[in-house]
Amino acid sequence: MTCGIRLRYNGFIDPFGPLRKGEADLLLAWLPVEEPGLTVGPVLFAAPLMSPAALP
Repeated sequence: MTCGIRLRYNGFIDPFGPLRKGEADLLLAWLPVEEPGLTVGPVLFAAPLMSPAALP
């Protein structure tokens, strides 16, 4: 069995449209995602947040 991966840019106007239309199987997005009918999977990576008070 073979598997192919195709990366593509997804715009901000309708970010979840390709998922709903079946054109994409996976979408990486910033959390939180609160869309009816979509399930949020596991977090793949996270960046530490820095507050302005922590800057020198």
